[in-house]
Amino acid sequence: MSKYTVHCLNSDNILKKIDLSAMIENGYGLSLYSANGYISATINSTNSQISDSLFLLVHSKREVFYINTIDKTSVVFRNKEFPSGIISFQLLDSKMNPISERLIYNKNELAETKMN
Repeated sequence: MSKYTVHCLNSDNILKKIDLSAMIENGYGLSLYSANGYISATINSTNSQISDSLFLLVHSKREVFYINTIDKTSVVFRNKEFPSGIISFQLLDSKMNPISERLIYNKNELAETKMN
C-alpha cells in the first residue's frame, strides 16, 4: 500500500511535512449532481457493486424527507420535493453510522414566497 506525504512551504519559507492517512481498500462515497430540476445522489464504491446494507438519509433542519435502504448506485429526486435551503444527504451503514455526507443548496421556486 502506498504512503503519501504533503510538503507545505509557508510564506516564511518554513517547510512542513504532513503524512496523510492511509487509503481504505474498501469503502463508499457519495456524490451529488443537480440540474434541470433534479438532484441525483450517486454512491461510489471501491467494489463494482454495493455489497453492504446501506441507507440514504435526506434531511434539512431536523425534518426527514427520505430514508431508505440503497441497493443501487444512484437515486434521483425532483428538487421540488425539498424546500429551499441546505439539504443534507447522508450515506449510513447498517447500524446507522454515517459513512459519507454531502450538502447541497436547493432552490425550490414553487416554495418561494412572493412579496408584493
